[in-house]
Amino acid sequence: MERIKTAVFGTGFVGRVHLEGIRRLGFVDIYAIGEPQVEKAQQLAAEFGVEKTAADYREILDDPKVQAVHVCTPNFLHFPIAKAALEAGKHVICEKPMAMHAGEAREMALRAASRPDQLAIIDHELRFNPTWRRMKELVDSGFLGELHHINLLISSGFRHSALRPWNWWSQKSAGGGLLGALGSHVIDAIHWIFG
Repeated sequence: MERIKTAVFGTGFVGRVHLEGIRRLGFVDIYAIGEPQVEKAQQLAAEFGVEKTAADYREILDDPKVQAVHVCTPNFLHFPIAKAALEAGKHVICEKPMAMHAGEAREMALRAASRPDQLAIIDHELRFNPTWRRMKELVDSGFLGELHHINLLISSGFRHSALRPWNWWSQKSAGGGLLGALGSHVIDAIHWIFG
């Protein structure tokens, strides 16, 4: 299998999750880490054996060795970085939400659709969580019978972030808030599990 060189943009919790996941694939090399606070990128690069770091994501997108990117930045940066990556001919894995409003999401979807040789996906990693997969199996098999009401609880991630005095999650203009950050998991789960 041909090895793929990828870059990860963002060094926060989700960026690290992506780095760990990529490392375990076995056929993808983490080639670059982009982060405005370049010392954070350099620290992770040393830990994961990554060759290149940059404060400006555009420097990484200009590198012809990069084939794919993971956009793991605060929400308000998803659209501009993913759009630039598509324009640079890179495959894109973008954390959700893909954009700050429907107009940006529509533009990104149209841009991705116009490039059939590129992959562009929104990450909903909880579909691979064993507990969520088991729930889907139970629903699909009919074991739970006919469902009339679904009650889902959003928990640990929000509490963890809420403990910090300030971060982008707490600022609506930066794409924070319960719906964008965690609610999208619930919306996706309902759609995926229950149809």
